Parts: sequence; C-alpha cells; structure tokens
Amino acid sequence: HSSYQTYLRTLNLLNPYCRDMAVRMAEGEYIPRASVVAPQQHNDSYIARRGIDFIKKQPTDKPFCLVISLPGPHPPMDAPGEYATMFDPQKLHLPPNIPARFSYRRKSYDESKLRAMRANYYGKIALIDTCVGQIMDAIRKRGTEDRTLIAFTADHGEMMAAHGKLSKGRFYEESGRVPLVMAWPGRIPAGTRRDAL
Repeated sequence: HSSYQTYLRTLNLLNPYCRDMAVRMAEGEYIPRASVVAPQQHNDSYIARRGIDFIKKQPTDKPFCLVISLPGPHPPMDAPGEYATMFDPQKLHLPPNIPARFSYRRKSYDESKLRAMRANYYGKIALIDTCVGQIMDAIRKRGTEDRTLIAFTADHGEMMAAHGKLSKGRFYEESGRVPLVMAWPGRIPAGTRRDAL
C-alpha cells in the first residue's frame, strides 16, 4: 500500500502490474522481461518525479533536506520500454568470474540467460541515470546548484552472476562495493578522490 499503488490505480495499471510482479516472483525475479508499465510510469521514474515536485516547491532562500530513495536497479529484471532493449546481450562483455552456467533458487542459468539478465540490469541502471539527471536538472533550474550538497550512494551492490551468485549479501566486490559520489561547490574540490571507507 503506497502512493505508487494509488498512482498505478489511476492509470488502470495496478492489476496488470500486480499480476506481472506475481508471475515474476513465481518464475524467478532474475528472468528478464520488459515491464508492463512505460518508463515514465516505472516506480523509479515515479519516485524521481515526487522528489522533483518537492524541490520545485521549496523556497530558494531557505535550506531543505531531501532523500530520494530510488528502488532500482533492484530485481526483478523489469527494465521498461526502450530501456529493456537498450543493451544488446550479445555485445556484452561478461567478466571472467562469471561461470558458463550455474543454478540459483532451483533455476538454471546459462551464458545466454546471463547475457539477457545483465542487459536488462544495465537498462535499469540507465533508467536510474535518467532519473538522477532529471533531479539534477530540477536543482539547476531552481538556481541553487552552487550551494547544494548532493550525495549519491546505494545500500548494496548486486552479484549479477559473479562467482555463480545472484542477489546481495555476499562479501564480494560486486555486492559490497557501493558508490558514494558527492558534489558541494566551493566545499568539495571537483575530482577529489578518497580511499576511506
């Protein structure tokens, strides 16, 4: 029960969306298939828009704090619309630590399935990139980018078949390494890198 559910209901998409999610959970959340909703209706886009609406309503002479928690690129592999076909699975380079085949939760994955899964995952990352770009545009249009601290991070990575594993919770680079990118004009020099945890 969420505002996203209410939003989908107003578009008559709640039932198709819930049926699609139920099938994905039963068949396997790593099986890639385009979402039943369009990119602008996807939960990441919806949440980004809610954040942008908040930014637009804030007075420019007062500080604000906003956390926008985008769900993606979390499973299921449901990149929407053009994001589902943005990356050609056959052109992807698979890292050497991905086995040719393995099983996860009683589902078998071979190289063809792994390529399709990763292509969809990259599409979901591209959607996140679009959302972040839209949020940054809203801050620029507000005219306060030069005095706004921006932090981009994540709570975990995704094994995405490395070492024959999917999901998170394994202390490998793919699961444990997360981005922390910060921008604060006049306070954090551009290009600064730190090795600290």
